[in-house]
Amino acid sequence: MVVHQQYTPLIPSDWGYFKNGTIHIISSSHQDIAWVNSAEICRHGRIHQIIEPAMKMIDDDPDYAFGMEQTLNLMEYLEEYPEKKKKVMENYHNGRFVWGTTFNQPYEGLESGEQLIRQAYYGRKWIKENLLGCDDVTAYNVDIPGRSIQAPQIFAKSGIKNLFVSRMREGLYDWYSSDGLKILIYTPSNYGWDILYWQFFNKDAITAFHKLHHRAVLWSDYYKRHNIPPHYAVVISYDAEKPVNYKKVIDDWNRIVSMAEVPLPHLQHSTAESFLNMVNVSDADFEKVVGERPNLWLYIHGPAHYQAIKAKRESGVILPAAETFTTIDKLLEDSLRNYPTEQFDSVWISSIYPDHGWGGNFGEETDSIFRNKLEQARDMGTTILNKTLASLACKIDAKQNAIVVFNDLPWKRSGIASIVIDSAEARQCIIKDSKGRIVPSQAQKDKIYFEIRDIPSIGYQTYYLSRGKQHRALPENIRQSANYYENEFYRISFGNGGIQSLIDKQLHKEILNTIRYKGGDVLNLEYKGNGAGEFTQITGFTPGDLKALSSNQTVWNVTEIGPLFMVFRNEQSVKEGLVIQEIRIFHNDKKIDFDVEIDYDGTHNRQLRIAFPLNMEQATINYEVPMAILQVGKDEMRGAPGGWSWWGTYT
Repeated sequence: MVVHQQYTPLIPSDWGYFKNGTIHIISSSHQDIAWVNSAEICRHGRIHQIIEPAMKMIDDDPDYAFGMEQTLNLMEYLEEYPEKKKKVMENYHNGRFVWGTTFNQPYEGLESGEQLIRQAYYGRKWIKENLLGCDDVTAYNVDIPGRSIQAPQIFAKSGIKNLFVSRMREGLYDWYSSDGLKILIYTPSNYGWDILYWQFFNKDAITAFHKLHHRAVLWSDYYKRHNIPPHYAVVISYDAEKPVNYKKVIDDWNRIVSMAEVPLPHLQHSTAESFLNMVNVSDADFEKVVGERPNLWLYIHGPAHYQAIKAKRESGVILPAAETFTTIDKLLEDSLRNYPTEQFDSVWISSIYPDHGWGGNFGEETDSIFRNKLEQARDMGTTILNKTLASLACKIDAKQNAIVVFNDLPWKRSGIASIVIDSAEARQCIIKDSKGRIVPSQAQKDKIYFEIRDIPSIGYQTYYLSRGKQHRALPENIRQSANYYENEFYRISFGNGGIQSLIDKQLHKEILNTIRYKGGDVLNLEYKGNGAGEFTQITGFTPGDLKALSSNQTVWNVTEIGPLFMVFRNEQSVKEGLVIQEIRIFHNDKKIDFDVEIDYDGTHNRQLRIAFPLNMEQATINYEVPMAILQVGKDEMRGAPGGWSWWGTYT
C-alpha cells in the first residue's frame, strides 16, 4: 500500500541569493532636536530613556548593537555624563554603539555652503578630536525628502563614505556630485516601515522567517544583478524609538540555521556602518544617481519662519568673513595662538543648530529656540566681525574721519556701500575717495549710501566722511515721473500692483508679460497643506481662490530720490492686513530691488507670493544651493525618487 502525505515545512527553504547571507537588524532611534515633545524633554528622553538603556543592553549582551544618528546626541550625553566617556569610546571601538557623523540632520539645501561643511566639521572631526581613536564615516539624514547636489562632494572630502537616508525607493546607490566624487547611499524606503508596518520580529523566529523570506525573494535578483554581497538590512527605528533587544528571536533563528539541512541566512544585530562595510565591495555595481533632489518640505522652514531663516542666511555670510579677517588680523599681530577658536565654534554651532524638526509638539517653543540660536549666531558673528575690522582699520595709515570698506570675497567688487550716521547729520555730509574726489552718495534716514568701485579681493579701500552739501540732483540721463522711470538700462512704467512695462534698452525687449499679473505683483492664495511635511508632493494652492494686488487701484509715490537710486512705494489694505511694496531702481547699475512688507493678521491657510511674469519663450531658471547654482530641469536628479508613504509615492 502506498500512502501519499502532504506537509508544509516549518520555514521556507529556498532563500535564493541570500541562502548563505546575513540579515542585519539595524537598531537606532530617529531624532529631531524636538518634535515629539519640547526640546528639554526630548533631550532628557534621549539620554535617560534611549542612550542609557542601550548602553546597559550592550553591557548585558555583547552581541547587541545600537546607533544614534548625530553627533549632537553624543555631545548631549557626554555633557550629562562626562565620566562615561571611556565607556562610550570602548563601545565605539568594538562597533557596538555608533553615532552619526554629522552634527545633526538639517535641510541640506537650507544651509550655506560653509554651514553644510560645518555639519561634518562638528560631526566627524569633533569625534576624532574628542574621542581618542574613534571615527565614524556614516552620516544619517533619514527624515527629509531632499538631497543637495554638492553634499556628496562635501561629505566625501570630509572622509564620510556613507549616507543613510529614506523616503526614496529602497536600494543602494552611488550618489555623485558634479565633480565626480560620490558617496554610498542606503535607503530602506521609509525609515519607520520595518517597525510600524512589517513588524518582522514582534512575534517569534518562525514568523520572522516567513516574513523575511518574502524580502529575500523580492531582492535576490536586484542584489545579484548589481553584484552586491548577500547582506540585507532591517531598520528598527522610529521617532524617539527606544532600544529593543531581539536576542530571543535571533538565538532561535540561528539555532534553526545551525540544524537546517539547507543553507539559510544568518540573523544578527548590526550597525548601519558595519552593514554598509559588508556591501561596499570593489566589484559591486550600485545604481548611480546625480543631481539635486529638491526638498518637498519647503513650507516648514523658509516661508513660515522668515525672521529665523533670514538670520541663518546672514550668519552664513558674516561668519566666513569674520574668520577671514580675524585670521588676517592675528597674522599681522603674529598672534595666531590667540585665535578665538572656542568663540567661533560656539557661534558656528548656533548657526547650524536648528535641524529638520521645526514645529511639532510644543512647536512654538521649539521654533523660538531655533530662532534665538540663529539670531544669536548672526549677532555674535557681527560683533566678532566688527571688532576685527576695527582692529584692522586701526592698522591702516588713514586720516581722520576715514571709512574703510572691506571686501571679503575673492574677486573685485563694485556697488553701493552704506554707513550708519546720526539722521540729523546724514544730509549734511559727503563722501570722498582716497584721492579727495567726491563720490556719489545719498542719505536715507540714518544711513549714507555711497558708490564703491573695484575694491580688491580680500582687501579694502579708504573713503572719507566730510562736511558738505550733498548733490541731490538726478544724473542727466534719468527721466522720471510718478508712474514712469528711465535710465540707460530700462524704461519702466508702473501700474496697479507693480511694474506694468519693463523694457530692456540694451536688449530692445519687453521683459515682462503683464496681461495677467504685474512685475512684483503680490498674489494672495488659499493653501490647505499641512506645512510640517508635504510628504509625497508639494501641496498647490486652492483653485479659484487667488487674488492679485493688481486687481486694486494703486497709487505710487516716490519716497527717495537722489544720485544713486529712486524708491517707488505704495501701501494697500487687503483682507488679512496691509501690504507695502517698495521698488528701488539704481541709476548706474542694471539692478532693481523689490521689497514687500506685510502687516499680517495671522489668518491661517493663506500664502502670499511675489510674481515676476517673464516675457520669455525659451526661459531658463537658475537657483542657488550650497556650493552651486543649478538650472531647473537640467541639474535635478532624473526620475522620481520613489519610495512610498501612507500618502503614496514621492515625486
